[in-house]
Amino acid sequence: MLSKHYPDGLKELDSSELQPMFDSLTDRGYNSLSASFTMLGLDAYSSLFSGSDSNNFDVKFNYLDDQKKIKSRFASVKEKESGEWLIPSNLTQIELKRKENNTSLFTSFALTGFDREPKNSAQGRNIIIEKSLYDSEGNKVTEAIQGNDYELELIAYTVNGSEMENVALVDLMVPGFELQPNRDQRGKVPGVNILNDDRTDLKLDYIDAREDRVIFYSNLSSIKRKLRYKVKATVSGIFKLPGTLADPMYDRLSKYLGPTSGLKVNLPSVK
Repeated sequence: MLSKHYPDGLKELDSSELQPMFDSLTDRGYNSLSASFTMLGLDAYSSLFSGSDSNNFDVKFNYLDDQKKIKSRFASVKEKESGEWLIPSNLTQIELKRKENNTSLFTSFALTGFDREPKNSAQGRNIIIEKSLYDSEGNKVTEAIQGNDYELELIAYTVNGSEMENVALVDLMVPGFELQPNRDQRGKVPGVNILNDDRTDLKLDYIDAREDRVIFYSNLSSIKRKLRYKVKATVSGIFKLPGTLADPMYDRLSKYLGPTSGLKVNLPSVK
């Protein structure tokens, strides 16, 4: 609104007025509408400095190389124009340096990526997902045999006693495994063979099957609900069993990421 109706007032904003927007993003306190407003606001603020001397600054990344020595890398002009930079691994410090203009500029860095080392313990709040692998005889296993069929089980529930609606359960495919498709596709999601018997009592609203993951949408409560679907071991080797992610679509403070565990797929014995 300031950008459109009072452009001079936009120049007078200081960090104390902009920081709440970033605090909301950092704390996941946003939804589709507020995220849209935030993007419009930040875009309007950045246009104030586009093409001006206030954009004339250097970004330096300090990081440790393989010999644990501190190295530096500067962002190029093209990277600064896009506002996106490739962050070096083993980053230790980010430095911003104004070249000529002393005008203040509010800056916020958002870093995204994957953990270098998988998490061995669960992380989250208000939700728990238990993940196990079973053989065709119903035994829980930590090793598999190439070519055999298996069942992945998810047990989902809340820990605060409340019901939680519209939760996305993101289950990454186990390396060395693939989905065991339904033989009868009528009325079912292609590629996801859910065992709709006493082994599954979690009511699903929608299933999104992709190449590397399956996303289940459901409501959760403090009652433990189970879900099982079939997979096949296709490649031998030692792999990591990824933890399942639970992400409520409208409760941004609740979340869960399960631990990563080891899994070995053996070659079948030769008779």
